[in-house]
Amino acid sequence: MPKILFVLITLISSIAIAEDDGYVVTCGEETVPVSWTYCFQHDPSSQSRDVLYWFHGGGGDANTKLKAFKQDWKNRGVQHPAILTVSFGPFWFLTPKNGGESSGRYEFFMDYIVPMLEGRFMLQGVNERVALGFSMGGWNAAMVAIFKPEFFKRVAMAQPAILGVSPLANDDAVQAYAEKHGLTLKTMKSQIAFVVTEYATEADWQNYGPMPAAERLLSPLSPIFYISTAVGDPVYAPGGKEFAEIVQRKGAPLQHEERPGGHGDMNVRAVSKFLVP
Repeated sequence: MPKILFVLITLISSIAIAEDDGYVVTCGEETVPVSWTYCFQHDPSSQSRDVLYWFHGGGGDANTKLKAFKQDWKNRGVQHPAILTVSFGPFWFLTPKNGGESSGRYEFFMDYIVPMLEGRFMLQGVNERVALGFSMGGWNAAMVAIFKPEFFKRVAMAQPAILGVSPLANDDAVQAYAEKHGLTLKTMKSQIAFVVTEYATEADWQNYGPMPAAERLLSPLSPIFYISTAVGDPVYAPGGKEFAEIVQRKGAPLQHEERPGGHGDMNVRAVSKFLVP
C-alpha cells in the first residue's frame, strides 16, 4: 500500500505518496489564475537530473504512473528521469495566444508553470528535458518542440492527434480530406470541434497550427523526434504521417514507426529506449 508522506495546503494543494516501485509521486492542484493539476514522479535512488514531460491523451489526467516505462528503465539499469505531468482537464491544447478564445495556454505553460514546478522539484537544476505525448498529448508535445526547439532534447509522439486540415476550412475542403482518407464528414467535424476554438481566423491557424508552423519552423536544430502511427487508426494516422514527412523534409532527426494495431498501440520498449537510451 502507498504510504502518505505529507500533505501541504496552500494556494496549491499537494500530496506526496511513496509508490511500490520506489518512486515518490507528488500531485497537486492550482486554481489561480486558472484551474490546472500536476503530478511529479521521482525515484530518490536515481542520480539523473533529466525530466520527462508526459502529455496525456484526451480524457486522461495528470495522475498516470507510466509503470511500464519505469520498469523498463529499471530492468536496463539506466539512470532514469523524473516525470512531470500537467493537465488542464480531459481535453486541452497548448496553443500560442492568438484570436482564438481558448488559445494562450502555451505561454502560461512555458512562462509560469514550467519555471514554478521545476524550481520547486528540481532543486539541483535540469540537465535535459524529453517529452512523451500520446494522441492529444502528441499535439501538445509538438507545439513546444516547434515553438521552443531548444527546450526538449527528444520528443516521442505516439499516434498524435494532428489533423492535416485546418479546423477553419470550409466543408468542401474538409470533405475532400475525409474522402481522401476514407472518413466521413461527420467524423472529421467531430474531431475539428476539439480545436476550432483555438483559432479565430485562417491566419491564426497558419501562424500557430502544428502543421503549418512545423513547415515554417522545424529545422536540423529541432529536437530528435520519434513518431508512431498505426495501421488501424484511420482518423489520426494520416495526419501523423504528414507531420512525420514535414519533420523529415525540414531536416529534423526522426524515427518513424508504423504500428500494426489501433489508436492505442504503443511500442513501449522502443519509446522507452528512445527517451532514455
